[in-house]
Amino acid sequence: MAGWILPTLTNTYLQVSLIYLAVFFAYYPTTQVLFDRWLELDESLSHGLLIVAMSVHLTVKYLVIIDDRGLDVRKNGTIQGTLYVLGLIISSLIWLIFSSASINILEQILMPVILWIVLAIVFGHSNATKLILPVAFLYFAIPIWDYFNQVLVDLSSLVVGETVELFGITAFITGPKIELAYGTLLIAGGCSGLRYFTIALALSFYLSLDSKASITRKSLVIAVAVLCSLVANWIRIFWIVVAADMTNMQSDLIKDHEYFGWGVFAIALLPALYLGVKLLPPAPSNHIHKKAWKLFLRNSAPALLIFIGIITSYLLISAPTKRTQPSLITYGFSHQAIPDDMLVDAAYSRSSWSNSVEISEEVYINNRQTRDEKLVPFIGNNRNLENKSCIQTIFYVSGRWVDSYIKAKLLQALPAKADNKLFALARISTRQSCNIARVEIDQKMTELKYILTQALDTDA
Repeated sequence: MAGWILPTLTNTYLQVSLIYLAVFFAYYPTTQVLFDRWLELDESLSHGLLIVAMSVHLTVKYLVIIDDRGLDVRKNGTIQGTLYVLGLIISSLIWLIFSSASINILEQILMPVILWIVLAIVFGHSNATKLILPVAFLYFAIPIWDYFNQVLVDLSSLVVGETVELFGITAFITGPKIELAYGTLLIAGGCSGLRYFTIALALSFYLSLDSKASITRKSLVIAVAVLCSLVANWIRIFWIVVAADMTNMQSDLIKDHEYFGWGVFAIALLPALYLGVKLLPPAPSNHIHKKAWKLFLRNSAPALLIFIGIITSYLLISAPTKRTQPSLITYGFSHQAIPDDMLVDAAYSRSSWSNSVEISEEVYINNRQTRDEKLVPFIGNNRNLENKSCIQTIFYVSGRWVDSYIKAKLLQALPAKADNKLFALARISTRQSCNIARVEIDQKMTELKYILTQALDTDA
């Protein structure tokens, strides 16, 4: 029996790996961005490559019995096969829209869906449902977890703050800020413990998917792993506070606690891993997979043709266009310093009087040069507006105007006009109340909108 199990598993691993690689290269504009993040060891997705390898293993293991008959599309039904091919075409077109608009997170969320459809086309409808969870495991390598960062920061601030008070450490605590006698510590985004959280969750889910144990046991292991990751981060932050208090902010641990955090996390996760090994024994493999390379290649042909089409379409749509940074100097504006909380390329301003009303005009421009840059960047709270009573803001996104930041973000999904990859925020403000200055504000905004349309569309 051992004589055919090894080549059988080799064939299965090779075929599944080829499919993963084919999707990776066919949708390279998205996977390249992910791959770059996976190679950053200090990022929250530094475990990404390991997640991909684990997903490949789970996919192979879930394909328990695949024989030539299981791979024969005619035996599975041409209707199902046609629907999967149609699904791949539609999902690829949706990906092309997201990719052209550089909405990275939506592109990335779509990748496991596309991969699952390709696996269903190749291995047949009868094996499609069992592959949903192994492929969905890839979401642990996609930055959807970044949206939990602030929640984890708030939770860490609450727990550590209470613990500091419980141990009688003299400190003034306001949210994530801990003020000690000789300095202040801030529980920032990098202290959320997001990496520990996602890795613990991924490992516990992997043990659960690799086992046929009961749902109760799986849920227990997942819950313990998540709790251990949270406690590890809380211990790490609390110990840094203790070190800062005892050494009058002179401890080296305050400046560099990367390895210290991983050490605490590794120790804290041991109970969860031990529990997982005890409660979740691996499910036995029973592969009966013949060397069905002819059927494998034949079934892969529709997906390969779609891959060629989608790559060609992307290259035609995304042909590089050299762009220059638009300038508003000729329109009477002057450069101004870019605020720290606004991720834009250039800032302009000018002031004028209209019917005894002093009006300030500000314009912030973002010129996206590469596809991994966000067209609509992060816009913070501008402190310069604190003394202004009447404020009006509009947004320019790829040749279109909208009146809210949320609409501007949504507008990214639409195809750009003439490859116009420009974003601008135009803001008019005055110290006068809106009841007094409304007419002047509206007139000035109409004029400013005309000027910006001319300047930005000309450079597009």
